[in-house]
Amino acid sequence: MSKYNKHANGIPPPNVKKEIFAKALEYSIKHSTCSDEDEIKKWDAEFIKVDEATLFDLSLVAYYLRIKNLHDLIIDAMTDVAKGKLQEEISRIFGSCEEELTPEEEFEQHKANPWGLY
Repeated sequence: MSKYNKHANGIPPPNVKKEIFAKALEYSIKHSTCSDEDEIKKWDAEFIKVDEATLFDLSLVAYYLRIKNLHDLIIDAMTDVAKGKLQEEISRIFGSCEEELTPEEEFEQHKANPWGLY
């Protein structure tokens, strides 16, 4: 192990299922080996046809591994899933915060992170 990088022997993604990691790897390989933009667009359209749980897990892996194009593709797909739905429906599909913040906690969060959207 490197003294400069405690993760020099591998990437420790948090609780990633091997199927999700494999999908992110498949995406990366396809995008690094194909230069035809039309083919990539068609492939992406098929690639992203997965259930919401897989979409959500894949978004976390893409974010964690900083695969920007994959993350952007997933965010677009999640936006399409959420269009026209009520907040309750979106929370049921993607999950929701387990506990709501009190007004005082929300104020403290805003003070600590003024750039955040609350």
